[in-house]
Amino acid sequence: MKKVAIVLLVLQVLGLFGGVVNGSLARVLTGGIPIMLGYFLPGIIGVILLVKSNKKKY
Repeated sequence: MKKVAIVLLVLQVLGLFGGVVNGSLARVLTGGIPIMLGYFLPGIIGVILLVKSNKKKY
């Protein structure tokens, strides 16, 4: 599960970089909460998975 979370976070970083390069990130940030959630979904899921995997160890 931790590997999946890391892959999702890497995809999110690459998506952010691509969004900055082509200008779509500005449209996403000004488009409202639903569009932002869709754009940042891989990062959000990755963070949730990392938190869950770290809690299981303790």
